[in-house]
Amino acid sequence: MGIQKVVDENMNVYKRGSLFTILLFLMGVSVGFNQVSSVNDVVDEITASIRNRNVKDLSQHLSSTVSMNILNEEGVYSKVQAEIVLKDFFEKNQPEEVKTLQKLQSKSTYRFVVLEMQSSKGTFRISYKLLGVEQSYKISEFRIENYKSAD
Repeated sequence: MGIQKVVDENMNVYKRGSLFTILLFLMGVSVGFNQVSSVNDVVDEITASIRNRNVKDLSQHLSSTVSMNILNEEGVYSKVQAEIVLKDFFEKNQPEEVKTLQKLQSKSTYRFVVLEMQSSKGTFRISYKLLGVEQSYKISEFRIENYKSAD
């Protein structure tokens, strides 16, 4: 009878350990899914901000310093300076249509997005790099170029 009790106790420990392992796995999957969905949400918010010329909302996704290249004018700007540069660009080039051309993700903390923006003054290629910083994603690089189609 003593051996059966030891076997039963070990089985209970084994079952609890397995249950604990399964719970840890599910929590990890849930966290990973939340990170993926949150970066997708950020990309959608940024695209909507560009489409609506809402530089104020767009600036919420900028890191404290941003490397920018706007129509071949390069620089590293503070968040406030970047907001001014973007506001000036979007006042001169009001978006009529914005579509996503490409989304790349090499790690859970890095995302690169390419958009095509049509305006009355031309078509532009907008690309930006998002970096995961303290459970959020911030734009660290932002480029706007004249779009040359592959015709």
